[in-house]
Amino acid sequence: MSQTTERAFETYIEEILLTRGAWKSDRHASAERLQEYRRRHRRD
Repeated sequence: MSQTTERAFETYIEEILLTRGAWKSDRHASAERLQEYRRRHRRD
């Protein structure tokens, strides 16, 4: 996945989760939650 595509994906997921109240707006917490999401939904 290119960096541009990866960042677009991350931004998309972050916006969805923030909108649904699943994430705090704290950037550190958001980064940790995104990493966990990506681990769970990895396409290997």
